[in-house]
Amino acid sequence: MNVSAKTGQVTSIKIEKGTDNGILDAACLKAFITWRFKPNTVTKARVPVTFLMRGYRKTELEQLFP
Repeated sequence: MNVSAKTGQVTSIKIEKGTDNGILDAACLKAFITWRFKPNTVTKARVPVTFLMRGYRKTELEQLFP
């Protein structure tokens, strides 16, 4: 992600490797765009994300995320 040095706000985000699930990818983007950094400290950040889902069977997930 790119961050404005002046404001600390995230200015753009690039997904290097998606999850093949648009809902999960969109949830990451929605969260990251709200992040704020201390001004004049960060201009780029790379944030690895791992999703771990427990308690659902594949068929249940397919019903939740058709």
